[in-house]
Amino acid sequence: MWSNWFPRIFLAALAWIAYYPVLDAGRVWDDHLLFAENPVLSGQVHWREAFQQPFFPFEIFYRPLTILTLKTVPDDRSLHFLSILLHMTVVLGVQRWARSLGAQRFAAFALAGLFAVHPALSEAVSWIAGMGDLWTATLGVWGLWCLANPGNPVRLGAGFVLLGLAPFCKETGILFLPVALLTSFTHSWEARRRVIFFVVLFIVVGGGWHALRNHALGVPLHEIAMSVSAGASDGSLAANTAPVEASQDTVAASGSVSGLERTSALFGIYVRLALSPWPLNLCHVIDRGAQLGWTLIGTITLGGLAFAAFAAGPKPSPPTKGRVSTEPFSTAETTGGRPGRKGSGRGRLPAAVIPVSWLLLLGVPAVLFLPPGTTLLAERYVYVPMIGVAVLVALAASRIRERFPTARGRGSRSVSMVGIAVLVLFLGLTQRRAAVWAYEDILYEETMRREPRAVPIAVNLGLSYRRMGRDAEARFLYAETIEAVEEGKPFFPYDLHDETYPRLLFEHGTLSAQQGAPKDAERSMRLLLELDPKNERGWISLTALLGSEGRYDEASELAREALTQFPRSVQLWLNLGLAQLRQGNLDEAKEAFSKVLRLDPDNQVAQQRLRALSAPE
Repeated sequence: MWSNWFPRIFLAALAWIAYYPVLDAGRVWDDHLLFAENPVLSGQVHWREAFQQPFFPFEIFYRPLTILTLKTVPDDRSLHFLSILLHMTVVLGVQRWARSLGAQRFAAFALAGLFAVHPALSEAVSWIAGMGDLWTATLGVWGLWCLANPGNPVRLGAGFVLLGLAPFCKETGILFLPVALLTSFTHSWEARRRVIFFVVLFIVVGGGWHALRNHALGVPLHEIAMSVSAGASDGSLAANTAPVEASQDTVAASGSVSGLERTSALFGIYVRLALSPWPLNLCHVIDRGAQLGWTLIGTITLGGLAFAAFAAGPKPSPPTKGRVSTEPFSTAETTGGRPGRKGSGRGRLPAAVIPVSWLLLLGVPAVLFLPPGTTLLAERYVYVPMIGVAVLVALAASRIRERFPTARGRGSRSVSMVGIAVLVLFLGLTQRRAAVWAYEDILYEETMRREPRAVPIAVNLGLSYRRMGRDAEARFLYAETIEAVEEGKPFFPYDLHDETYPRLLFEHGTLSAQQGAPKDAERSMRLLLELDPKNERGWISLTALLGSEGRYDEASELAREALTQFPRSVQLWLNLGLAQLRQGNLDEAKEAFSKVLRLDPDNQVAQQRLRALSAPE
């Protein structure tokens, strides 16, 4: 018994040692938006509304159980503690699932250990926003482990419940359905019927999830009001400078790319993180050449592993007479041990089909569930597909050892030493990565040093600098990021149309105007409007900037052009009125100020200007 429990205790301890520094971490990036703008988490609505609303503020997602977890756990430290516990549970599930698929004891143990400390998984475990990935992985790996033993109806029922809950934690959980269906075809006919019965139930649950998700996403979306300046009391041209944080799950406003090209690039990122998990960034910019190269390397590597796992089947087990075999991947007969009967093992798929299907179906969740304009790849997306990699490698290693038993001895010892060295290296890297999550600004700064084109990180780091009164540093950061983007354009053509890059230009233009650099401010604002002509704040700020420099003709012309798109913009009408007033066009100024008061009767600037214009000389 101790020999069975010791590896599990060791794996759990390994996962704890790797991630205990994250207990001191707080909220990072999307966490702030999530807790501030989600109606359930902010206490605006009852917790039951989590099943009837999208995953605000990310309206394209539906994750009610993740929201309820974040709502129930009292503080950030407890949430991080829960994340570590879930990761430990997934690690144990990887080891048990690999064993149930036929991996040798040591191979399953070793790959689960590497999974426990792999640095590329640190984002999912360290980030509160990654809770959905941890829950989905936990429910999926243990649910499929339950389906691996069709002779136990209780375990089959538990597997059905676990797999049925997974989509409510994250959308990728619905992809466990085809994996579960393939699992049934690795069993004998008698066992397959039991598994298929529960798979059918899972399909019914999936249909219910789909209906609830459609209902939730069909509800009128919650619009978060953004406070904007109604006008400047001193009569200067108004500019909307309200800062807004950029999200990692930001959806691009325009642009598209072929699914094959996008899938290839994302798969290249996954492979690079799996084989070379350094450096780790909050934001990865996808470059064509590098990622396609990694895609080729990864395809060859994973293809070789899959071939090794498929090529050598497991050793035959003794026949089991008169009962359904509980060894799903043996070649035992299930009806009296006699060949040629309906219950024989003919037609069964090899065990390696399961981790390969897991990897292929869950390896590109952004391609399947995000709109084609989404540009960002989060490292936490790697967490679930990495389970398939770990199990596939364990199966391949086991088959190779079975096929070449004479290769043991010195060769095995060398492989073990290399594995231990990699384990220690990964442990150190993961610990360091987990510790960095305790300091949001340091995490941002490290990402910017490694990837100067990380526009969303630059926006949030700059806003953090501004909150601390370090406006000069924020402006310098924005300028460096714009220069890096202009020098090395991102891979996909729509990257520059993503709403975070116009936001970066807006923030840089606003700071430049405040710090006495009107030329830099104008350049950024014009580039902003070139990329995003429907950016109302950009039009308001540029007309305000031109007016402050005495270029009233240009300010009036721009304001009229913008008002064709935004006829109800109070600030644009106010800027037009002020520009006309400075030019001496009193009638046009009166008309503009009157329009302002029709839209905003309490606007004091317009009231003052109209009184002054209407007063007798």
